Amino acid sequence: MSMRGKIQLDDLGLEVEATQHGEQIRVNIGAQEYLVQLQETEQGFKARVGEAMLNLDVPKEQKDELRLSRQTSVAIDGRLHQVRFTPLRATRQTQSAANAAEGEGSITAFMPGTIVRVMVEEGQKVVMGDVLLILEAMKMENEVKAPHDGVVKTVAVSAGANVNKGQMLVEIEAPSSEASAET
Repeated sequence: MSMRGKIQLDDLGLEVEATQHGEQIRVNIGAQEYLVQLQETEQGFKARVGEAMLNLDVPKEQKDELRLSRQTSVAIDGRLHQVRFTPLRATRQTQSAANAAEGEGSITAFMPGTIVRVMVEEGQKVVMGDVLLILEAMKMENEVKAPHDGVVKTVAVSAGANVNKGQMLVEIEAPSSEASAET
């Protein structure tokens, strides 16, 4: 599985591509390539890059914040940094989800996996791009986002559930034109 995006670390912007190879992650930053071993700890992560070991202190609530907003502060070896990650393919995935869901309002699993976390409940208002749930597939956690504004009509899964490709996850009812005209 490959991931491409831009990382903003304080004032430094970097284009990054990461590919998992067994227990290691091959990370390309510009023309440089690094092999990284990442281990989750109670405090965050330990990352071995070559002979260097980095401690990334990220409390659980910040892991969730990073997953939802893709930005947080991270202590790297005791020094605090502001980190923001923008995936390059997220727009394409969100757009294809929007195209698939626009007509019927159902958001389906794009591949088999396990639901890690559900962030919405029935009756909740959502706007396009809100994270509805996290689907783990192929050892990667994938955000499933709202393809349009609306109200969550049905949540068909719960955390820990295994899902198949094409299985309905969430149904969003688009706001009625009357409700839109009133606001």
